[in-house]
Amino acid sequence: MKTAHRIGRYLFLLLSISFLLPALAVAAEYYVSTYGSDSNPGTLSQPWKTVKKATSTLRAGDTAYFRGGTYQEYNITFSNSGSTGNPITLKGYPGETAIIDGANNGIVFEIQNRNHITLDSLTIRRGNLANIRIAYDYPATNITIQNCELKEFVANDNSATIYVNTSGAENILIQNNLIHSVQGYHGNAAGIIIFRGGTLTIRNNVIYSTNIGIYYKHSTANGKVTTIENNLIYDQDRWGILLSKSDAVIRNNVIRDTVAPGIQIFEESSSCSFLESSNNQILHNTIVNNRSGIVLERSSSCQGAYNTTVRDNLIYNVTGSEFRGLSVWSYYSGSDGSRTTFDHNLLYSSNFTSPVRVLNSYYSVSSAPLSGSGNLQAEPLFRDYTNKDLTLQPNSAGKGAASDGKDMGADMALVGIKVAPSPPVLR
Repeated sequence: MKTAHRIGRYLFLLLSISFLLPALAVAAEYYVSTYGSDSNPGTLSQPWKTVKKATSTLRAGDTAYFRGGTYQEYNITFSNSGSTGNPITLKGYPGETAIIDGANNGIVFEIQNRNHITLDSLTIRRGNLANIRIAYDYPATNITIQNCELKEFVANDNSATIYVNTSGAENILIQNNLIHSVQGYHGNAAGIIIFRGGTLTIRNNVIYSTNIGIYYKHSTANGKVTTIENNLIYDQDRWGILLSKSDAVIRNNVIRDTVAPGIQIFEESSSCSFLESSNNQILHNTIVNNRSGIVLERSSSCQGAYNTTVRDNLIYNVTGSEFRGLSVWSYYSGSDGSRTTFDHNLLYSSNFTSPVRVLNSYYSVSSAPLSGSGNLQAEPLFRDYTNKDLTLQPNSAGKGAASDGKDMGADMALVGIKVAPSPPVLR
Protein backbone atom coordinates (compact mmCIF):
# COMPACT_ATOMS: atom_id res chain seq x y z
CA MET A 1 0.00 0.00 0.00
CA LYS A 2 2.85 2.38 0.85
CA THR A 3 4.48 1.67 -2.53
CA ALA A 4 1.23 2.38 -4.40
CA HIS A 5 0.75 5.58 -2.43
CA ARG A 6 4.31 6.67 -3.29
CA ILE A 7 3.79 5.96 -7.00
CA GLY A 8 0.59 8.00 -6.93
CA ARG A 9 2.39 10.96 -5.42
CA TYR A 10 5.10 10.81 -8.10
CA LEU A 11 2.52 10.66 -10.86
CA PHE A 12 0.73 13.67 -9.40
CA LEU A 13 4.05 15.55 -9.28
CA LEU A 14 4.88 14.73 -12.89
CA LEU A 15 1.45 15.85 -14.05
CA SER A 16 1.80 19.12 -12.13
CA ILE A 17 5.20 19.82 -13.71
CA SER A 18 3.85 19.08 -17.20
CA PHE A 19 1.14 21.70 -16.71
CA LEU A 20 3.78 24.26 -15.67
CA LEU A 21 6.14 23.61 -18.59
CA PRO A 22 4.62 26.22 -20.96
CA ALA A 23 5.15 28.93 -18.33
CA LEU A 24 8.74 27.77 -17.78
CA ALA A 25 9.66 27.62 -21.47
CA VAL A 26 13.33 28.46 -22.09
CA ALA A 27 13.95 31.72 -23.93
CA ALA A 28 15.25 31.20 -27.45
CA GLU A 29 18.27 32.73 -29.20
CA TYR A 30 18.17 33.45 -32.91
CA TYR A 31 20.65 34.83 -35.43
CA VAL A 32 20.25 37.13 -38.41
CA SER A 33 22.72 37.69 -41.25
CA THR A 34 22.65 39.55 -44.57
CA TYR A 35 23.66 36.19 -46.10
CA GLY A 36 20.83 34.27 -44.44
CA SER A 37 17.30 33.36 -45.48
CA ASP A 38 14.02 33.96 -43.71
CA SER A 39 13.10 30.34 -44.48
CA ASN A 40 16.01 29.19 -42.29
CA PRO A 41 15.47 28.18 -38.64
CA GLY A 42 17.41 31.24 -37.40
CA THR A 43 20.35 29.33 -35.92
CA LEU A 44 23.97 30.49 -35.93
CA SER A 45 24.76 28.27 -38.92
CA GLN A 46 21.41 28.90 -40.67
CA PRO A 47 20.44 32.49 -39.82
CA TRP A 48 17.48 34.56 -40.90
CA LYS A 49 18.02 37.40 -43.36
CA THR A 50 15.83 40.33 -42.26
CA VAL A 51 15.10 42.41 -39.19
CA LYS A 52 11.38 42.09 -39.82
CA LYS A 53 11.59 38.30 -39.67
CA ALA A 54 13.06 38.64 -36.18
CA THR A 55 10.57 41.24 -34.94
CA SER A 56 7.61 39.24 -36.24
CA THR A 57 8.83 36.00 -34.62
CA LEU A 58 10.40 36.80 -31.25
CA ARG A 59 8.39 36.29 -28.09
CA ALA A 60 8.98 37.21 -24.45
CA GLY A 61 12.51 36.38 -23.38
CA ASP A 62 13.84 35.79 -26.91
CA THR A 63 16.97 37.45 -28.32
CA ALA A 64 18.01 37.90 -31.94
CA TYR A 65 21.71 38.53 -32.63
CA PHE A 66 22.57 40.45 -35.79
CA ARG A 67 25.75 39.63 -37.68
CA GLY A 68 27.76 42.41 -39.31
CA GLY A 69 26.48 44.06 -42.47
CA THR A 70 23.82 46.51 -43.63
CA TYR A 71 20.11 45.70 -43.41
CA GLN A 72 18.16 48.19 -45.52
CA GLU A 73 14.77 48.17 -43.79
CA TYR A 74 12.38 50.71 -42.34
CA ASN A 75 8.92 50.86 -40.71
CA ILE A 76 9.99 47.92 -38.54
CA THR A 77 7.39 46.95 -35.92
CA PHE A 78 7.10 44.22 -33.27
CA SER A 79 4.42 41.54 -33.39
CA ASN A 80 4.75 40.63 -29.70
CA SER A 81 5.67 42.12 -26.33
CA GLY A 82 8.15 40.90 -23.79
CA SER A 83 7.33 40.65 -20.11
CA THR A 84 8.86 41.64 -16.78
CA GLY A 85 12.34 40.12 -16.67
CA ASN A 86 11.88 38.64 -20.15
CA PRO A 87 12.22 41.37 -22.75
CA ILE A 88 12.36 40.86 -26.48
CA THR A 89 15.91 41.85 -27.43
CA LEU A 90 17.55 42.77 -30.73
CA LYS A 91 21.31 42.83 -30.26
CA GLY A 92 24.38 43.28 -32.39
CA TYR A 93 26.72 40.30 -32.60
CA PRO A 94 29.91 41.12 -30.65
CA GLY A 95 32.87 42.28 -32.65
CA GLU A 96 30.73 43.01 -35.71
CA THR A 97 28.77 46.07 -36.78
CA ALA A 98 25.14 45.49 -37.67
CA ILE A 99 23.70 48.54 -39.45
CA ILE A 100 19.94 48.99 -39.75
CA ASP A 101 19.61 51.55 -42.53
CA GLY A 102 16.31 53.27 -43.29
CA ALA A 103 17.84 54.81 -46.45
CA ASN A 104 15.80 58.02 -45.83
CA ASN A 105 12.54 56.19 -46.65
CA GLY A 106 10.74 56.14 -43.30
CA ILE A 107 11.09 55.70 -39.55
CA VAL A 108 13.39 52.73 -38.93
CA PHE A 109 11.86 51.29 -35.71
CA GLU A 110 8.26 52.05 -34.72
CA ILE A 111 7.56 50.80 -31.16
CA GLN A 112 4.00 51.24 -29.96
CA ASN A 113 1.34 49.08 -28.35
CA ARG A 114 4.23 46.82 -27.26
CA ASN A 115 6.12 46.51 -23.99
CA HIS A 116 9.45 45.23 -22.67
CA ILE A 117 11.50 45.71 -25.84
CA THR A 118 15.30 46.20 -25.88
CA LEU A 119 17.50 47.42 -28.73
CA ASP A 120 21.15 46.81 -27.89
CA SER A 121 24.48 47.34 -29.69
CA LEU A 122 23.07 48.21 -33.11
CA THR A 123 23.88 51.00 -35.57
CA ILE A 124 20.61 52.61 -36.69
CA ARG A 125 20.77 55.29 -39.36
CA ARG A 126 18.98 57.38 -42.00
CA GLY A 127 15.45 57.26 -40.66
CA ASN A 128 13.06 59.85 -42.04
CA LEU A 129 11.92 62.05 -39.10
CA ALA A 130 13.24 59.50 -36.56
CA ASN A 131 15.42 56.44 -36.28
CA ILE A 132 13.34 55.13 -33.37
CA ARG A 133 9.84 56.34 -32.54
CA ILE A 134 8.19 55.22 -29.30
CA ALA A 135 4.48 55.45 -28.36
CA TYR A 136 3.41 57.73 -31.18
CA ASP A 137 -0.25 56.66 -31.28
CA TYR A 138 -0.43 53.87 -28.68
CA PRO A 139 1.32 53.18 -25.36
CA ALA A 140 4.73 51.56 -25.08
CA THR A 141 6.32 50.75 -21.73
CA ASN A 142 9.61 49.36 -20.46
CA ILE A 143 11.55 50.16 -23.62
CA THR A 144 15.37 50.17 -23.46
CA ILE A 145 17.68 51.65 -26.09
CA GLN A 146 21.31 51.01 -25.13
CA ASN A 147 24.84 50.70 -26.50
CA CYS A 148 23.70 51.82 -29.96
CA GLU A 149 25.01 54.29 -32.52
CA LEU A 150 22.13 56.40 -33.82
CA LYS A 151 22.82 58.87 -36.60
CA GLU A 152 21.91 60.71 -39.79
CA PHE A 153 18.13 61.01 -39.39
CA VAL A 154 16.33 63.32 -41.81
CA ALA A 155 15.35 66.50 -39.98
CA ASN A 156 11.98 68.19 -40.02
CA ASP A 157 9.85 70.04 -37.47
CA ASN A 158 9.86 68.18 -34.13
CA SER A 159 12.03 65.35 -35.43
CA ALA A 160 14.74 63.40 -33.58
CA THR A 161 16.88 60.33 -33.78
CA ILE A 162 14.85 59.01 -30.79
CA TYR A 163 11.28 60.32 -30.62
CA VAL A 164 9.14 59.59 -27.53
CA ASN A 165 5.54 60.70 -27.82
CA THR A 166 2.57 61.33 -25.58
CA SER A 167 0.64 58.09 -25.72
CA GLY A 168 1.59 56.27 -22.56
CA ALA A 169 5.38 56.12 -22.80
CA GLU A 170 6.47 54.76 -19.41
CA ASN A 171 9.74 53.43 -18.02
CA ILE A 172 11.83 54.39 -21.02
CA LEU A 173 15.59 53.89 -20.59
CA ILE A 174 18.01 55.48 -23.08
CA GLN A 175 21.59 54.80 -22.05
CA ASN A 176 25.14 54.46 -23.33
CA ASN A 177 24.36 55.49 -26.90
CA LEU A 178 26.32 57.55 -29.42
CA ILE A 179 23.76 59.92 -30.97
CA HIS A 180 24.90 62.29 -33.69
CA SER A 181 24.48 63.98 -37.05
CA VAL A 182 21.40 65.16 -38.87
CA GLN A 183 20.53 65.37 -42.55
CA GLY A 184 19.30 68.84 -43.40
CA TYR A 185 18.51 71.51 -40.85
CA HIS A 186 15.47 72.30 -38.78
CA GLY A 187 15.76 74.23 -35.56
CA ASN A 188 13.54 71.79 -33.67
CA ALA A 189 15.49 68.69 -34.70
CA ALA A 190 17.03 66.91 -31.72
CA GLY A 191 19.05 63.96 -30.58
CA ILE A 192 16.16 62.95 -28.29
CA ILE A 193 12.72 64.59 -28.28
CA ILE A 194 9.95 63.82 -25.77
CA PHE A 195 6.33 64.96 -25.70
CA ARG A 196 4.48 64.60 -22.36
CA GLY A 197 6.13 61.28 -21.60
CA GLY A 198 6.00 59.35 -18.34
CA THR A 199 8.97 58.12 -16.35
CA LEU A 200 12.20 58.30 -18.37
CA THR A 201 15.91 57.89 -17.70
CA ILE A 202 18.42 59.34 -20.18
CA ARG A 203 21.98 58.66 -19.07
CA ASN A 204 25.56 58.17 -20.21
CA ASN A 205 24.90 59.14 -23.82
CA VAL A 206 27.20 61.14 -26.09
CA ILE A 207 25.14 63.52 -28.25
CA TYR A 208 26.55 65.92 -30.82
CA SER A 209 25.58 67.78 -34.01
CA THR A 210 21.81 67.21 -33.75
CA ASN A 211 20.73 70.90 -33.43
CA ILE A 212 19.24 70.33 -29.92
CA GLY A 213 20.71 67.63 -27.71
CA ILE A 214 17.64 66.73 -25.57
CA TYR A 215 14.30 68.46 -26.13
CA TYR A 216 11.29 67.90 -23.83
CA LYS A 217 7.98 69.56 -24.81
CA HIS A 218 4.50 70.04 -23.34
CA SER A 219 4.81 68.35 -19.98
CA THR A 220 2.06 68.54 -17.40
CA ALA A 221 2.67 68.36 -13.65
CA ASN A 222 1.88 64.64 -13.40
CA GLY A 223 4.60 63.69 -10.91
CA LYS A 224 6.44 61.60 -13.50
CA VAL A 225 10.18 62.02 -13.02
CA THR A 226 12.61 62.30 -15.92
CA THR A 227 16.27 61.86 -15.00
CA ILE A 228 18.90 63.24 -17.40
CA GLU A 229 22.35 62.39 -16.09
CA ASN A 230 25.98 61.74 -17.06
CA ASN A 231 25.52 62.79 -20.69
CA LEU A 232 28.10 64.56 -22.85
CA ILE A 233 26.36 67.02 -25.20
CA TYR A 234 28.33 69.25 -27.54
CA ASP A 235 28.53 71.04 -30.90
CA GLN A 236 24.83 71.85 -31.08
CA ASP A 237 23.48 74.55 -33.39
CA ARG A 238 20.96 75.42 -30.71
CA TRP A 239 20.42 74.17 -27.13
CA GLY A 240 22.13 71.47 -25.16
CA ILE A 241 19.03 70.62 -23.06
CA LEU A 242 15.71 72.41 -23.62
CA LEU A 243 12.75 71.43 -21.43
CA SER A 244 9.18 72.42 -20.70
CA LYS A 245 8.84 69.82 -17.99
CA SER A 246 8.12 69.44 -14.30
CA ASP A 247 9.91 67.12 -11.88
CA ALA A 248 13.05 66.65 -13.95
CA VAL A 249 16.45 65.91 -12.45
CA ILE A 250 19.28 67.21 -14.67
CA ARG A 251 22.56 66.22 -13.09
CA ASN A 252 26.20 65.54 -13.83
CA ASN A 253 26.04 66.38 -17.53
CA VAL A 254 28.76 68.12 -19.54
CA ILE A 255 27.34 70.57 -22.09
CA ARG A 256 29.77 72.52 -24.22
CA ASP A 257 30.05 74.47 -27.46
CA THR A 258 26.39 75.20 -28.17
CA VAL A 259 25.08 78.27 -29.98
CA ALA A 260 22.20 78.72 -27.48
CA PRO A 261 21.92 78.11 -23.70
CA GLY A 262 23.41 74.97 -22.27
CA ILE A 263 20.22 74.28 -20.26
CA GLN A 264 16.93 76.13 -20.62
CA ILE A 265 13.64 75.51 -18.81
CA PHE A 266 11.10 77.18 -21.06
CA GLU A 267 7.44 77.95 -21.52
CA GLU A 268 5.27 78.44 -24.60
CA SER A 269 2.57 81.09 -24.66
CA SER A 270 0.31 78.86 -26.75
CA SER A 271 0.44 76.14 -24.06
CA CYS A 272 -0.16 78.11 -20.86
CA SER A 273 -3.38 76.25 -20.08
CA PHE A 274 -1.63 72.93 -19.50
CA LEU A 275 2.10 73.55 -19.42
CA GLU A 276 4.01 73.55 -16.15
CA SER A 277 7.77 73.67 -15.63
CA SER A 278 8.02 73.39 -11.86
CA ASN A 279 10.14 71.56 -9.29
CA ASN A 280 13.10 70.88 -11.55
CA GLN A 281 16.58 70.21 -10.16
CA ILE A 282 19.73 71.26 -12.06
CA LEU A 283 22.67 69.74 -10.18
CA HIS A 284 26.43 69.28 -10.68
CA ASN A 285 26.53 70.08 -14.41
CA THR A 286 29.55 71.52 -16.25
CA ILE A 287 28.47 74.05 -18.88
CA VAL A 288 31.33 75.50 -20.94
CA ASN A 289 31.69 77.62 -24.11
CA ASN A 290 27.98 78.19 -24.73
CA ARG A 291 26.22 81.40 -25.61
CA SER A 292 24.68 81.28 -22.14
CA GLY A 293 24.60 78.89 -19.21
CA ILE A 294 21.24 78.19 -17.53
CA VAL A 295 18.06 80.06 -18.51
CA LEU A 296 14.85 79.85 -16.47
CA GLU A 297 12.19 81.40 -18.66
CA ARG A 298 8.94 83.22 -18.09
CA SER A 299 6.99 85.54 -20.36
CA SER A 300 4.17 87.90 -19.47
CA SER A 301 1.73 85.12 -20.44
CA CYS A 302 2.95 81.96 -18.69
CA GLN A 303 4.18 81.25 -15.20
CA GLY A 304 7.22 79.49 -16.64
CA ALA A 305 10.02 77.89 -14.64
CA TYR A 306 9.45 78.10 -10.91
CA ASN A 307 10.62 76.33 -7.77
CA THR A 308 13.86 75.40 -9.56
CA THR A 309 16.97 74.27 -7.71
CA VAL A 310 20.27 75.28 -9.36
CA ARG A 311 23.02 73.78 -7.23
CA ASP A 312 26.70 72.74 -7.53
CA ASN A 313 26.99 73.64 -11.22
CA LEU A 314 30.03 75.05 -13.01
CA ILE A 315 29.39 77.56 -15.82
CA TYR A 316 32.33 78.98 -17.74
CA ASN A 317 33.05 81.24 -20.70
CA VAL A 318 29.56 82.25 -21.78
CA THR A 319 29.55 84.71 -24.68
CA GLY A 320 25.98 86.07 -24.97
CA SER A 321 25.26 89.30 -23.13
CA GLU A 322 21.49 88.77 -22.94
CA PHE A 323 21.23 85.72 -20.64
CA ARG A 324 24.84 85.27 -19.45
CA GLY A 325 25.65 82.55 -16.89
CA LEU A 326 22.28 82.34 -15.16
CA SER A 327 19.10 84.10 -16.24
CA VAL A 328 15.84 84.03 -14.24
CA TRP A 329 12.54 85.12 -15.80
CA SER A 330 14.23 87.49 -18.21
CA TYR A 331 11.12 88.65 -20.09
CA TYR A 332 8.81 89.04 -17.09
CA SER A 333 8.13 92.59 -15.95
CA GLY A 334 6.74 91.87 -12.46
CA SER A 335 8.57 90.96 -9.27
CA ASP A 336 10.58 87.76 -8.96
CA GLY A 337 8.28 84.97 -7.77
CA SER A 338 10.32 82.20 -9.35
CA ARG A 339 11.36 80.62 -6.01
CA THR A 340 14.75 79.83 -7.52
CA THR A 341 17.38 78.25 -5.27
CA PHE A 342 20.87 79.31 -6.43
CA ASP A 343 23.33 77.47 -4.24
CA HIS A 344 27.06 76.56 -4.42
CA ASN A 345 27.58 77.26 -8.11
CA LEU A 346 30.72 78.53 -9.83
CA LEU A 347 30.08 81.06 -12.64
CA TYR A 348 32.86 82.78 -14.48
CA SER A 349 33.36 84.52 -17.79
CA SER A 350 35.97 87.12 -18.55
CA ASN A 351 33.32 88.77 -20.76
CA PHE A 352 31.08 89.83 -17.84
CA THR A 353 31.61 91.06 -14.29
CA SER A 354 27.85 90.58 -13.71
CA PRO A 355 27.06 87.07 -15.03
CA VAL A 356 23.66 86.64 -13.32
CA ARG A 357 20.45 88.16 -14.65
CA VAL A 358 17.28 88.27 -12.53
CA LEU A 359 14.38 89.87 -14.39
CA ASN A 360 15.97 92.82 -16.20
CA SER A 361 18.88 93.51 -13.84
CA TYR A 362 22.42 92.06 -13.80
CA TYR A 363 24.39 90.99 -10.74
CA SER A 364 27.68 89.52 -9.67
CA VAL A 365 27.39 85.98 -8.36
CA SER A 366 27.64 87.08 -4.72
CA SER A 367 25.02 89.85 -5.01
CA ALA A 368 22.31 87.95 -6.92
CA PRO A 369 18.97 88.30 -5.04
CA LEU A 370 18.25 84.55 -4.98
CA SER A 371 17.99 82.00 -2.21
CA GLY A 372 21.24 80.10 -1.53
CA SER A 373 24.86 80.53 -0.55
CA GLY A 374 28.36 79.33 -1.35
CA ASN A 375 28.36 80.63 -4.94
CA LEU A 376 31.71 81.57 -6.50
CA GLN A 377 32.90 83.81 -9.30
CA ALA A 378 36.43 82.69 -10.14
CA GLU A 379 38.47 81.14 -12.95
CA PRO A 380 37.74 77.39 -12.62
CA LEU A 381 41.22 76.15 -13.67
CA PHE A 382 40.61 73.00 -15.71
CA ARG A 383 43.19 70.26 -16.09
CA ASP A 384 43.42 70.65 -19.90
CA TYR A 385 40.90 73.13 -21.24
CA THR A 386 42.33 73.09 -24.78
CA ASN A 387 41.82 69.32 -25.12
CA LYS A 388 38.42 69.32 -23.38
CA ASP A 389 39.53 67.72 -20.12
CA LEU A 390 37.27 69.70 -17.79
CA THR A 391 38.42 68.05 -14.58
CA LEU A 392 39.35 70.69 -11.98
CA GLN A 393 42.96 71.24 -11.00
CA PRO A 394 43.83 70.75 -7.32
CA ASN A 395 44.13 74.54 -6.79
CA SER A 396 40.77 75.37 -8.42
CA ALA A 397 38.36 77.47 -6.36
CA GLY A 398 35.65 74.91 -7.19
CA LYS A 399 37.67 71.95 -5.85
CA GLY A 400 35.71 70.39 -2.99
CA ALA A 401 33.51 73.51 -2.82
CA ALA A 402 30.12 72.00 -3.74
CA SER A 403 27.36 71.70 -1.17
CA ASP A 404 28.11 67.98 -0.77
CA GLY A 405 31.86 68.51 -0.39
CA LYS A 406 32.61 67.32 -3.92
CA ASP A 407 33.96 69.40 -6.79
CA MET A 408 31.63 71.92 -8.40
CA GLY A 409 30.40 70.79 -11.79
CA ALA A 410 30.24 67.27 -13.16
CA ASP A 411 32.24 64.27 -12.04
CA MET A 412 34.06 63.53 -15.30
CA ALA A 413 34.55 59.87 -14.37
CA LEU A 414 30.79 59.35 -14.64
CA VAL A 415 30.16 61.23 -17.90
CA GLY A 416 29.78 59.56 -21.29
CA ILE A 417 29.37 56.00 -22.53
CA LYS A 418 30.30 53.53 -19.82
CA VAL A 419 28.83 50.11 -20.65
CA ALA A 420 30.11 47.82 -23.40
CA PRO A 421 27.83 45.16 -24.90
CA SER A 422 28.27 41.68 -23.44
CA PRO A 423 28.96 38.73 -25.76
CA PRO A 424 26.21 36.24 -26.58
CA VAL A 425 26.28 32.62 -25.55
CA LEU A 426 27.00 30.83 -28.82
CA ARG A 427 25.09 27.62 -29.42
